[in-house]
Amino acid sequence: MIPLMIGFVGGTLLSFLSAVGLSKALNTDWAFVMPFEAVILAFGVATIIGLIFGIYPARKAAKLNPIEALRHE
Repeated sequence: MIPLMIGFVGGTLLSFLSAVGLSKALNTDWAFVMPFEAVILAFGVATIIGLIFGIYPARKAAKLNPIEALRHE
């Protein structure tokens, strides 16, 4: 869970800083807004996808006979 949090915080900060930097570099009058709900939604979707694609292969591998799994390698 810690690597997920590190990636989430790093990605959020990187996207925020790059959007603000791009807005300043283009010298636009647009106001940059990052809704808190969007950040939470992105975290939730990333967590669910990570759990699905992490747990499914792990459960499938756990059900295999180790000798049989090594034989088919």
